[in-house]
Amino acid sequence: MNSPTQPNGSSTDIQNIANHLIVKFNPATLRAGDIKSITVQLSAAIEKLANVGAGRYVVLDFTGVPLLSSIGLGMCVDIYHCAQKYGRKCATYGLQSRTSELFHLMHLDRMYENLSTQTQLQERLV
Repeated sequence: MNSPTQPNGSSTDIQNIANHLIVKFNPATLRAGDIKSITVQLSAAIEKLANVGAGRYVVLDFTGVPLLSSIGLGMCVDIYHCAQKYGRKCATYGLQSRTSELFHLMHLDRMYENLSTQTQLQERLV
């Protein structure tokens, strides 16, 4: 059921779960310089899935990510616009309270549905 769409190194893992894209970040190895390549990889994965007419969600899994920089916020906006272009919805999972507050302050909570429990995540991926 879980199959990576492409090898992504150790800073992220992009998975196709039931034709939805789930992006898990590894905060221990994630660097600001990785953000551009992550955005490019994820945009390509969104386009590829859209071309076969599959999936509805792009979920950014922030479990274990304590803070988000302005570069990370920019990535979220870029991914949202790419997902919208292909008719996909965006969601976050595992946001810590400080990051959730930042999403609200920057109005990203209007772009991303916040899935706060494993049950909510599983319900969206059916």
